[in-house]
Formats: sequence, C-alpha cells, structure tokens
Amino acid sequence: MIAACMIVFGLMLFFTTTMVHAFAAPAQGSTAYDIYDIFVNQILQGPIGFAASVGLIAFGIYMAVAQGAFGVAIMSIIGGGILYRADTIVTSLGCMM
Repeated sequence: MIAACMIVFGLMLFFTTTMVHAFAAPAQGSTAYDIYDIFVNQILQGPIGFAASVGLIAFGIYMAVAQGAFGVAIMSIIGGGILYRADTIVTSLGCMM
C-alpha cells in the first residue's frame, strides 16, 4: 500500500513539473566566479581531481580483481568517472521549478 502511494506521488511530481533550468558558469569578475574557479577549474579539473578519479578507478579495479567485491568496485569506478567529468556534470545539472 505504501509503495503504491509512493509510486502515485512520484508520478504526480513527474507530470506536474513545468520547467528545468541548467546551471551556467558565473560571469567572470564576480565573487561567485572566483569560488567556481577555485573549486571547479583548479580542484576538480586540476591535478587533485584527476588523481582522485584515477585513484578511485584503480581502487575499483583492485576490489574487483583481488577481493571479488564487485559492488564496491562498480561504485568506485562510477564515482571515479563522475569525478573525472565533474565540470560537465556541474554545468548540466538542472533544478526543477
């Protein structure tokens, strides 16, 4: 009964949404751009983000091959891929209004 109510509620939310807006990178010179530049351009796209994503992917491969923990391996590889493409994901995520 509860699952049916959740499905109906989810379908109502899905069909009542009207618009989706994507996040755009802030304009250069604003305070928001400075914060965006530090976190996205210098950390996520920089050597820290690259090393973290390669480390997660390598950890996932190790867990699959050596330990046989395929659930942890899949989640680590997916997390590494998401971290590698985080700049694109940040600007393409939309919020429902």
